[in-house]
Amino acid sequence: MEPAGPVVEPKPYFSIGLRDQPRRSSLTPHDRFSGWTGRLDLEIRVVSAYLHVGSGVIKVDAADRAYAAFVRRDGELIIPGSSIKGAIRSIVEAISNSCVRQGAGRAEIPPSHESCETIRPGQEEKATLCPACALFGATGYRGRVHFADARPVSQVSTSIVKIAELWEPRRAGGRKFYHVKQFRPLDDRPELNHRFVEAVPRGARFSTVLTFENTTSAEMALLIRALGIERDPDRPGNGTFIFTPKLGGGKPRCLGAVRFVPRALRTVDPGAGKLIPSLAAGGRARSLGSVLDRWLSDDRLLDRQAWKDFTRQMQATDASCPTGLY
Repeated sequence: MEPAGPVVEPKPYFSIGLRDQPRRSSLTPHDRFSGWTGRLDLEIRVVSAYLHVGSGVIKVDAADRAYAAFVRRDGELIIPGSSIKGAIRSIVEAISNSCVRQGAGRAEIPPSHESCETIRPGQEEKATLCPACALFGATGYRGRVHFADARPVSQVSTSIVKIAELWEPRRAGGRKFYHVKQFRPLDDRPELNHRFVEAVPRGARFSTVLTFENTTSAEMALLIRALGIERDPDRPGNGTFIFTPKLGGGKPRCLGAVRFVPRALRTVDPGAGKLIPSLAAGGRARSLGSVLDRWLSDDRLLDRQAWKDFTRQMQATDASCPTGLY
């Protein structure tokens, strides 16, 4: 009998398939206020063992280990708003059956899901966009959703963490996301096919602001669900956390799971003056629970099957993250 080969651990990712034609609609203009315009204050809590958001800078520590530094601004740790926006957009794309904006490597994108058209001057009235592009923007069209850079709520320390090398995954079709599993620590020895990263630990907290402009309740429902929040069937009028989105780098190594906690909501009434002055003046404070419930009651833009598949596979488990190269 031949000896058994090495055990291959299952890769910690899943795919959401591409189905049906995306629903595209006409553009929402920027020259007037309609629907929902305002700001949602959010706290970001790190719930995985670590969160790493790379700055592109390589540093060397006292033990002569080269590591990828966490991004900073004026010496302060931050999570760039662009990183948050990209992560949330990818979830919105999946749960709304929107187009595929990012390059798909070796995967073939069905013609129905190719990137939305470029919006050219003078063609705005005839153009259409999928739900994600209508919210986050497309070439020639400014998005209506923005995240501010997230800053620490209190003093946040960092650690130098060793992880196995990250290779670009082979794409098997569909949209790829990573499971929420338990980080498995490695020793501190420099090793071939491994790297060191600077990361903040579980429990670190950051604050950010989601600014939205001229959105519908159905669009806000997509955003709130992409933050990991759904209506609580047992407590009408209340939301519940159903999964933890992943931010930053090292997702295949089970880093980056966070919880978005809404803290305050302010809106600008339709017909108000310019957005920035109106919000700077404070806007109108709203009841978080009632407005979130109102938004989440509108699921016209939600792909229910994709949402069911996504939330089922994004549930956190006690299973350990694979340590092998993949």
